[in-house]
Amino acid sequence: MKKLGVAAAILVALLGASWLLFHRSIKKLLRGGTEISTGRFQDPEGLSVDSEGRIYVSDEDRGTLTVLSPEGATLRTMKRDFLHGDSLVALRLDRIITIGEHELWRVNLVEEATPQATRIELSSPPGISDPEGIALNRATGHFFVTLEDARKIRVLDLDFKLVLEFPVPHDPEGIGVLPDGRLIVTFSKDDFCQVFSPDGTPGPKIGRKGKALGEFNNPDFALAGPDGRIYITDQKNHRIQVFDRDFKPLFAIGRHGKGPGEFDDPEDLAFDPKGRLLVADGGNHRIQVLKPTGEFVAEIK
Repeated sequence: MKKLGVAAAILVALLGASWLLFHRSIKKLLRGGTEISTGRFQDPEGLSVDSEGRIYVSDEDRGTLTVLSPEGATLRTMKRDFLHGDSLVALRLDRIITIGEHELWRVNLVEEATPQATRIELSSPPGISDPEGIALNRATGHFFVTLEDARKIRVLDLDFKLVLEFPVPHDPEGIGVLPDGRLIVTFSKDDFCQVFSPDGTPGPKIGRKGKALGEFNNPDFALAGPDGRIYITDQKNHRIQVFDRDFKPLFAIGRHGKGPGEFDDPEDLAFDPKGRLLVADGGNHRIQVLKPTGEFVAEIK
């Protein structure tokens, strides 16, 4: 029995290391054969919109960060090895904070011919362990970063100095800021979301594994809309679920498919200054623009 236990521990360690090193390849294998896109995007995942309506898209497969006008015209494109479609926060062209290669980066795209990308050094404690999601509370100026392997949320100020960090019970993925300042964290591997206060006090859990309204299959990203409702990408159910302020499920947007308002592995979400919902529809190589109630408006490919 002792030998069996040692072998099991070694197997778990190897599987964990394989996921850390090759998780993107594993995700692609689970997704199936990759359709090659002839458009601007192959697998858009990271998504953000600044106050002027510019749209920032991070493409995992192409390793690019693309800036679009509010109408969808390409303004800037940067290609870097560290870009893998991870979440980002875009304040303006010269202040884009993105995750890449298990680190935080600051990107400046004011000069398209000479884009600047600087790895953010965290002095205390040093480094970060596998960041997955990032969000900004614009009222307090605090960034919130999910650390998947460490099972922690790290809080940083605008100068990226540590404010605090707190533990969470499972591997965190995405993170969003609610209108009252609380946080909502997606636990994709465990098929639920949970609310936390900014100091880490646990709040209500949302959902469980399943296909019914209010249930999830790999919840990936959570975002509060201008109306206070909460929008969560239910990735493997290929839809977006909408909850009220009390975390009661209201309705779902979309289904699996390639048509208008349909999704294939939806990832990050953003709202533009007009109040429209933007969806990184990664498996369909596009950004979809919807009304907050789900009606299709346009697609950007």
